[in-house]
Amino acid sequence: MILLSVLMSGQKSEGEIFRKNRQNLYKVSLTESEYIYDNGVEEIIIGTCHAGYVELSKRASKFFEEKNAKTKLLPTPKTIELWNKSKGKVITMFHVIC
Repeated sequence: MILLSVLMSGQKSEGEIFRKNRQNLYKVSLTESEYIYDNGVEEIIIGTCHAGYVELSKRASKFFEEKNAKTKLLPTPKTIELWNKSKGKVITMFHVIC
């Protein structure tokens, strides 16, 4: 099974998870990580925009480690290529703002 989660900055869901605060625009928070995670997922692939700006917060990184979900952060075009070839339970998150 492949699960695709596409998140958009400014999207409101379950208590306004996605902040409008520009300084946090490129950091994936614990709250966002919990929102996209699904039990049994083996890998999380995160598109970091073309320039590679996006990163995981320390709490988000620890959350995925505790769930035994490998994380890969790649420029968004490479993320798309990798996701298209993925097998198993994989979630991808694309940063598409820049």
